[in-house]
Amino acid sequence: NFQFEAGQYVFICIPAIDFTQWHPFSISSAPHQGGSVMIHIRVLGDWTRKLYKYVSHRIEQQKANGHGQYGRSKSIKWNDLMTVFVEGPYGQLQVPLHEYQSVIMISG
Repeated sequence: NFQFEAGQYVFICIPAIDFTQWHPFSISSAPHQGGSVMIHIRVLGDWTRKLYKYVSHRIEQQKANGHGQYGRSKSIKWNDLMTVFVEGPYGQLQVPLHEYQSVIMISG
């Protein structure tokens, strides 16, 4: 049971890419969205480029094996793609959001 709060981050390791490297990523799902934890990863450097290529290759393998209808992410068997180790969560939100009646968040 993975519990986290808004504003926290995790370190992930994907052994298929490099079992010695751990990289930090912000958690992008809301704590009340039970059942899964979501992070979004942008391809910016060598490690994320390797991750993109690995995931793309694994999805192509699933297509070749006839798993599901592609074109919608729900069809991909995400749990079969790779092993991911997660460490955390770490950090905390620095702004006391509960003290405000309304909050606007903008991201770029």
